[in-house]
This record gives sequence, structure tokens and C-alpha cells, in this order.
Amino acid sequence: MGRQPVLKFGADGSVTQSEPLVAGGQVLVHYERARLAGQEQLEQGGEHSWVLSGFCSLNGGTPQVFHLGGRSSDAVAEQALVLSQAGTIELWFDRSDLYGVHRYDSNDGHNFRFVVLREEERAEVRGNVPVQVSGPASEDAGHRH
Repeated sequence: MGRQPVLKFGADGSVTQSEPLVAGGQVLVHYERARLAGQEQLEQGGEHSWVLSGFCSLNGGTPQVFHLGGRSSDAVAEQALVLSQAGTIELWFDRSDLYGVHRYDSNDGHNFRFVVLREEERAEVRGNVPVQVSGPASEDAGHRH
């Protein structure tokens, strides 16, 4: 089996996939917090002034929440997710503050979607070309669940 795949959500708005996602394995979500908060926002406020959460849904199932830290956390948050079945995994992110204000990163309300292959399909994948997904972080509250 190859390396653990990484889905990287860069501060510059980029999204890359390092390896194919395969059912029965895991994927590491690598999220640069400055993607939803500029440097000045990272430096302002108290230790718990805002929280960054990630959401994932596999094949349209019930969304699962994972914590990615807050204002005082490291510049990069990482979370491993288990890929229990083949199909499609959708991800989106939310930064909420003490006043109830939310800022979403959800590919303009369409969520970030990635294919999860069956183990036998993995052998058919040729090459190791990262996938680029366009779509900047958005303040749009029109994210999907």
C-alpha cells in the first residue's frame, strides 16, 4: 500500500490531493488556518475567540464534525479521517467566533468532493498527479450539510 493520502487546504485558497483515496484506509486533512483567518485575525482576540471545525460526509451520510483548533492553535491543523467505504467524501469548514458569527469554506456552497476508490480500483490508477480544486474560502453561509 502507498503513502497516506493528504488533502491540503492552503492559505492561498488552493486544494490539493496527494494520492488516491482508498476505502479501508485513511486520509489526512491538512488545513492552514490562515485560509479562513488572515494573519491579523490570528493575532487578535483572546485565546478562545474563535474555533475552526471541519465537517465530512461519506456518500451523503450524516455529517461528522472534527475539531481543527482555535485562534491560539498552530498555524496548520491536521486530522486523520477513516474512509470506511468507497464513493464520495465531502468536506467543508466553519470558523465561528464568540459572537456567533460564522465564516464558511465550502467551495462556494458546493462542498469539496473527493472520490474514494475501492481497493481493486486503486491498482488501476496510473501516475501520481496531485488534483487541483479551485474555489477560494468564502464568507457565504450557503454551505451544504
